[in-house]
Amino acid sequence: MFKKIEKGLLITLVIVLVVGFLTMPAQECPGDALAARIETVSLINSKRFGVPGEVASQFGDRGQFFYNNEKTGAWYSKYGILNSLIYVPALTLEKYITGKLEFSNPSRIIVLNIHNLVLSLFFAGFLYSTARLFVTSQLTSAIFTVAVIYTTFCWNHLRVNNFEIHQTLFMTGATYYAIRVMRSIRVNDNLRSTRLTMLLTVLFLVALILSKSVYVLILPLFAIAVAWPMISKYCHSDKNQSKIFRKFILWFFIPLSVGFLILLLVNDLRFGSPLNNGYTQWVREREPFSGDFLHGFWGFLFNTQFGIFTCFPVLLIALFYWREFIARFGVECALILAVSAVILITYSFYIRWSGPWCYGPRYLLPVLPLLALPFLLTIENLIKSPFNFNKGISLAGIVTLLGISLYMQVMVNSMPFFVWWNLREGLFANANRLEVNEYLDGLPFGLINADLKAFKNGKKFPPLEALRNELTEDQYTRFGELLRGMSVSNYYWFR
Repeated sequence: MFKKIEKGLLITLVIVLVVGFLTMPAQECPGDALAARIETVSLINSKRFGVPGEVASQFGDRGQFFYNNEKTGAWYSKYGILNSLIYVPALTLEKYITGKLEFSNPSRIIVLNIHNLVLSLFFAGFLYSTARLFVTSQLTSAIFTVAVIYTTFCWNHLRVNNFEIHQTLFMTGATYYAIRVMRSIRVNDNLRSTRLTMLLTVLFLVALILSKSVYVLILPLFAIAVAWPMISKYCHSDKNQSKIFRKFILWFFIPLSVGFLILLLVNDLRFGSPLNNGYTQWVREREPFSGDFLHGFWGFLFNTQFGIFTCFPVLLIALFYWREFIARFGVECALILAVSAVILITYSFYIRWSGPWCYGPRYLLPVLPLLALPFLLTIENLIKSPFNFNKGISLAGIVTLLGISLYMQVMVNSMPFFVWWNLREGLFANANRLEVNEYLDGLPFGLINADLKAFKNGKKFPPLEALRNELTEDQYTRFGELLRGMSVSNYYWFR
């Protein structure tokens, strides 16, 4: 990033720090990352990877969270090894403060919140810095970064102690440094200045594949993006060709190959085969990418609960400026669009494309901030152009859209992470009334949470009222008590 911290970057980081601190969650989110942290605890305490079988067997079906290596009998978190390693600093801090480290600790949320705050600051810094590669205005970059984080479901995943915050940071960092390499080669004949930047690109890419092996699919795209400017600029002489080839091999290809070999070695040690990523032992995911492509693809675009435009409305505004953005930054756009297309197409085939028990299309989150970059031109035009009727209408529309989305993010974040899922798959799972299903599937998470908050304050909750005639008075009262119990605050400082 910048050698000297800019005022715009500093303001952005202060906003993220203050908002992140004030809205820290009160609950540790159960699920995937909890399994990875159990392996982290075992690593810190025993100095070796793996989880005791009696602990792993308590978490769901075989292979659901922990993989049982049939060759050695050992149990491991099925998720990428970096997902366990990244929690080492936070959990080491916990052990230092408390004097011991257990698999479960109610007060762990404190160190997890610190962990997320630190990563949120890094992510915001890289997102701001990426924006500055496309616009000269610090104000534009700051507005863009704050809007992307707080008017989208990105905010929720910066709070949730899960993997998406890591992957989104790694993707943003890799793209930022890759673009810097591409531009440096185009304007600078001194290739020495690109060596460190190439290496940093590789480090972020390796972090991506060690957190989730599916990102191996995008490695060739980054390799082409870095190599092509070199080839096109210096291919006119044999001497330069040799020089470029050596630089690319030494500072990009070899480090990336080493990272890939580490992934294969880790898979072999943990899961019994270099090509086993740990996801195929669970019966429900034996063929994870055998789903209905059209169902997943259409869902990612237009599903009310998991569609990108519902959960990431900045993309709607960005759509109007993609043509201009491509005209001005065609090479960079080629990388961003190619990477995003691979991720979108791959996860459209995934049998659990929506990423159950989460908020929003979490599998796409790492690329969505990058796809929102044309929004920079929207902000820039609104700031620079003289005020007139059309500008007033545009500004009012943008503020209204993002204001509504900000309100929904506040509603989502103010309640426990799994409220909607506990309604859809729990309390109202057996409700066969059309009104109930249409309500739960047709309204975004945030509006449902708003209705729950209103119910807690004395108003009626639509699904419960739809079942009113089918419930006894005791059942109706019990349902109401359960609903109020679900709508507790999920802010650490505001209970």
